[in-house]
Amino acid sequence: METTIDHGPRIDRRVTAIVVGLAVFIALYTGFRVPNAWSATLDAVSITDGFHRRFVVGTLLRPLALATDFDYRLFATFSYLVLAGLLTIIVANALRTRLLEQRLLVIAWLLAPAGGFLFNVIGYFELLLYLILFVSIWLVRRARLVAATALMTVTAGIHEISILTVLPLYGLVLLRSVPWKHAVIATAIPALVNVIVLSLPPASDDVIASLSASLAQANFTFRVDALALFSRTLSENWRLFNVHEVAEYVRPIAYVLIALVIGLWFTDRSSWRNDGDRLPSWLILVASCAAIAVPILLVYGGGDSSRWRFLVVTNFVLVMWLMLGYRGRKPLRMGTISLLVFAMLFVARLDFWYFDQLEPRKLGYRPIVEFFMHIADGSLFTMAKE
Repeated sequence: METTIDHGPRIDRRVTAIVVGLAVFIALYTGFRVPNAWSATLDAVSITDGFHRRFVVGTLLRPLALATDFDYRLFATFSYLVLAGLLTIIVANALRTRLLEQRLLVIAWLLAPAGGFLFNVIGYFELLLYLILFVSIWLVRRARLVAATALMTVTAGIHEISILTVLPLYGLVLLRSVPWKHAVIATAIPALVNVIVLSLPPASDDVIASLSASLAQANFTFRVDALALFSRTLSENWRLFNVHEVAEYVRPIAYVLIALVIGLWFTDRSSWRNDGDRLPSWLILVASCAAIAVPILLVYGGGDSSRWRFLVVTNFVLVMWLMLGYRGRKPLRMGTISLLVFAMLFVARLDFWYFDQLEPRKLGYRPIVEFFMHIADGSLFTMAKE
């Protein structure tokens, strides 16, 4: 008979809070930077200016942006609030779960390079996408499918990569939460809206010139190349980076993570099901792998290879969280434990290139003291004027 390991006694929540808190601090220390001019520029894009992609945030902030002359502090504060909301949900779930393996998964992700990279992409819209995903899942589990789907539909106007990142995860949750017909419809609606947004023609030069004139009075140097994104077609965008090079950086990682999910499923196949499952186990496995595989297509969207790798890894961690949660408190087999440990160590080995030519901060007494000194004098929160 194969050896199994029970979950054992519940770990004191205070101990968990300390460990998770330390993991959050290490991730923050490693990668934190203020929102850069690129993200601040995109925060100003609104539908009232004539933009039809990534307009939701800018449209919501527009009244305040006009009142403050597009003050950088407005956009930075919004980004901090999104990050704070996302971290609150992550930490709260790590503290509330009764599964040790789920807690360890969160801690491992935060301590891995991906945790530091989370703080390096502050201001980028994917953080808001994941925040909305978590709220939508919370709504689904409270039988508010219409509200959850409406919220997920909004993500199409926040950033078009939602169809390749958070929407597959939303569909995976629905397959195990509601009748499959409802799951298909609730996933198809935001997907269709996203396709419509992607099919819209690029913004005109006049639209970009108009917003550029408005941002000229801002107290930060806006990024003209960020606005140029909206005037290029997909084929024009491909000429700016090497798709093959980006794919080589992202695809192998995704293939290994997909293989790990398949391996975990088959090491203890029966334990990954529960009485509430409405669909065959193989279909759930396919949906789980798809949630990790679909973000591979991001390599055709731009040259931000580390962002795409980060999103693939994050989707893998979320798939694993969901799988472990649905599995419940069933005893873990040694084969399952071995693959889980390998997965965490593999993720811990991945590297990420930071934006703005920054590098992860090194752990050490002097660098940490300097970090706190920069917090105390406020220099840590000053945007670089490059």
